[in-house]
Amino acid sequence: MVQKGYNGSLSSVHRFLRAFKEDDKADKLATTRVETDPPSPD
Repeated sequence: MVQKGYNGSLSSVHRFLRAFKEDDKADKLATTRVETDPPSPD
C-alpha cells in the first residue's frame, strides 16, 4: 500500500477493514422470513 501512496498507520487499515467484517457478520446472522398461505385441502 505504501507503494500506492498510502502513508497512514496499519491500525487505521485494521479499523477500516473491521467495519466490513462486522457487516459481513451481521449478514450471516440475519434471517429471511417468508410467509405463505397454508395448503388448501383437496
